[in-house]
Amino acid sequence: VPPVPLPPLECETGEVSKHDENREATRAELIRLGLLRFPAKGFTATSVREVLADSGISNGAFYYHFPSKEEYFLAVLEQVARESGDFAAAARASDATTLEGALGELLAALGENAGLSYAIADFVYANRENEAFRARIEAVHRFVIDALAAWNEVQQERGLMRTDRSASELAEMSFAAVEGHLLHHEVYRTSLGDAVGVAVRNLQP
Repeated sequence: VPPVPLPPLECETGEVSKHDENREATRAELIRLGLLRFPAKGFTATSVREVLADSGISNGAFYYHFPSKEEYFLAVLEQVARESGDFAAAARASDATTLEGALGELLAALGENAGLSYAIADFVYANRENEAFRARIEAVHRFVIDALAAWNEVQQERGLMRTDRSASELAEMSFAAVEGHLLHHEVYRTSLGDAVGVAVRNLQP
């Protein structure tokens, strides 16, 4: 099953009612809670009850926005992808003069979502027979890889990154290497200190 595009955000038309504002605020808060809760224990071990704990949001409000925990988790990932920003613009605005410095800035920007790697793997394993869910996960991955490829192109133009492979190939390669470090950190409590060094060795001219 090929990756599917990220679902579009709901478009606002005309005046926004107070009900619409409250609804969107509740949805945004649920997404924020997902980013806090899922990295801590993974997808499977995190219940809807735990997500909502001390939030003041009811079960009914949760299921108004999301028909299941699975759909909720996917919505969290899709929102993270949308909010990841314009990597290429950030690269052009950067003063970094070395690949290590540029990668350090990029990883710092992505760091707060690092714990999602384990939760994503957990979700995929728990739903390995669901091709529709897998397609949406792959769409998020493709979205991030394309953004990283645009960042890579800027580094290639500056002479900081190798050019014997395409920007997209290098994005796939570096993403896999860094995510491997993140998963090892989550599973085995290893240091993240070598993540930038490995990426530099893979990407330098």
